[in-house]
Amino acid sequence: MLDRLRRVVPAPSFDTWFADTHAIGMQGGVLQIGVVSDFAREALTAQYYPAISEALTSVVGRRQEFELLVHRQQETGAPAQAMPPSQSVTAPHARPVLAPHYTFANFVVGRSNRLAHAAAVAVSEQPSQSPNPLFIYGGVGLGKTHLLHAIAHVTGPRLRTIYVSAETYTNEFVTALREHSMEQFREKYRNVDILLIDDIQFISRGEQTQEEFFHTFDALYTRNKQIVINSDVSPKLLTLLEERLRSRFEWGLTVDISAPDVETRLAILRSKAERDELRVPEEVLLLIAHRVQDNIRQLEGALNRIAALARLQREPITRELAVDALNAITSTPRTAVPMPSVILDAVAQVTNIPVDALTSKRREKQVAYARHLAMYLLRDVAHQSYAQIGRILGGRDHTTVLHGFRRIDRLLETDPDVRRDLTEIRAAMAAR
Repeated sequence: MLDRLRRVVPAPSFDTWFADTHAIGMQGGVLQIGVVSDFAREALTAQYYPAISEALTSVVGRRQEFELLVHRQQETGAPAQAMPPSQSVTAPHARPVLAPHYTFANFVVGRSNRLAHAAAVAVSEQPSQSPNPLFIYGGVGLGKTHLLHAIAHVTGPRLRTIYVSAETYTNEFVTALREHSMEQFREKYRNVDILLIDDIQFISRGEQTQEEFFHTFDALYTRNKQIVINSDVSPKLLTLLEERLRSRFEWGLTVDISAPDVETRLAILRSKAERDELRVPEEVLLLIAHRVQDNIRQLEGALNRIAALARLQREPITRELAVDALNAITSTPRTAVPMPSVILDAVAQVTNIPVDALTSKRREKQVAYARHLAMYLLRDVAHQSYAQIGRILGGRDHTTVLHGFRRIDRLLETDPDVRRDLTEIRAAMAAR
């Protein structure tokens, strides 16, 4: 069942909710599945009951009843007893259920995530003295959830910390309304030192849910309690949320995480191989880093697939084996180099600076900035020499182009607007 669930459940969710599940036995024709806590049981029931049922049916070959029980495994081999339901789900000081490997020590820092990592570390070390709220946004699988778990790993032992997804928050709110237990719900979420909300874009569109979260946010903020939120998009683009919520998300610090560059992807793969004690040739790591470019989850999944294939075939990991494994899950390598004209058109589209201005002698600030973006991309993506770039951009010399390239390269370290512009230009290039 777990093998099947791993294929359909996102890796962070699988590690959080399924890693410690285990079979207890059959009782009256019902399969009893052990989980570590009431919190895990309720989360699995609310979010993954259909997936568990489907996985069980596919294994058994027919519909099979099952139940989830809080159950401790015992190393002595003696049968453990299922614990009766408790109030740990709504206990305001309950420790969050976290993925054990989502720590700061396992987070690979690169140019694309350095600011977000630094902000998360600051929050974990001095909550309430850091920018509040901290809002982290970026695409799927880039490390946002990892950072929230890492904060909770640090603060959980010493402070009242809750980590929860927006979907789970919504489900708990609906349950509290139905069972007339709003007082306990509010006690849980408003009597904490740190509230970590994952995937805020999935919070219910219902007015009541957003109203409740608005008051929870204000209750924590006015008492100087730390709030950390992540999302796939920036606060301004959360158009399904009320304006007053979006504006509050921008009160503190907003940082983005973009797709990792090839050096960061390579570092992530090396870290995972070391953590999993895999012997992987450097050429295989380089192959994966170049073939899988979108997000970290896919990157680590590709290495997992290669390692699994090697184990099944009882062979060492080689480049040939890696190519076979990757061909099944990735498209053809991105070998096509865009024409310089495509890059200039994309820069013009995103910056609203005409192409003829990029190649002209104009030196206004916005024109110069757009021209420097073009210099950076012509070098980084199209692999043009500095001399060739100078000729493309109106006959500029080698030193001028080098200065423009280095300026953008430096700004990438500190300026989220530059990273956003480059991301949008690359997307515009891909669409052409």
